Amino acid sequence: MTERSGADNPTPEKKLPEEASSPAPALRAKRRDDEESIAHLIGNERAALEILSEIEAESDRPSGRKTGRPAGQPAFILHTYPWSESSLVLDAFTARFGRLLLIARGAKRPGSTLKGMLMPFVPLKLSWTGRKEAKILTRADWLGILPPLRGEALLSGFYVNELLMRLTEREDVHPGLFPAYVRVLEALTLPDPAAQQRGLRRFEAELLRICGWQVLISEGEDAPRFALRSTGDLAGVSGTIGNEIRTWERRDVLDVLAGRLERPEALRAAREIYREAIELRLDGRPLRTRRVLAELKRL
Repeated sequence: MTERSGADNPTPEKKLPEEASSPAPALRAKRRDDEESIAHLIGNERAALEILSEIEAESDRPSGRKTGRPAGQPAFILHTYPWSESSLVLDAFTARFGRLLLIARGAKRPGSTLKGMLMPFVPLKLSWTGRKEAKILTRADWLGILPPLRGEALLSGFYVNELLMRLTEREDVHPGLFPAYVRVLEALTLPDPAAQQRGLRRFEAELLRICGWQVLISEGEDAPRFALRSTGDLAGVSGTIGNEIRTWERRDVLDVLAGRLERPEALRAAREIYREAIELRLDGRPLRTRRVLAELKRL
């Protein structure tokens, strides 16, 4: 896997010599179509697996935690904020150190090698220094490439980033959350909207579980976590959606809790159930990305 350094100039790629006997135009077009079809089927999964492999490899290397200089840590940028005329403040999500506040000095200067790198949904290796809450970014390198998010999938990606920023605390490490984030980004690059939605719902469920909440069916009056109540005849399950009491088919809810979201009814129930659970977890504070998406759909 090639890397581009945030400190050094990238090495230009060498061009391959022209083939002595080029195939006919029709054959070249057929080969290109075949390659695009293969990339369409396996490219996203391969990119995600390569990044996860890098994460596993990094976990076996010294972290540099004692010196305060972690090097080459797998990370994604969740959000950037302007800081002074030439610098940026980054909300970064790292594989081994959780969510961090980083200062990228000079990142906005025209000649900075960091320009174009510090963007959401781009897998990076980040190095930084400092023991205070705001740490200094010292280096950024490419860590593989994921296909870009487009259209509604891009808004869904920003929704995922906002969930991470709202439901996790800085420097809290949650094992399993970084791979779950890579998986949901991979799902959002799929062409099937239903597959994208399944990826989102599974990420919501995993994030709630990791943060100490779990959606469950309760047969009693009290539940320590967000619970759905079984109806008297056990044929359905009821829960609150805003100020409205909703009842779902018990089969749909059981599929939701088991992560079986292939049926449209189960996927629709998952969207409603996890939306309510997240709103309860946020104590009624609205998500900006959800409001923006709703406004765009009204246009």
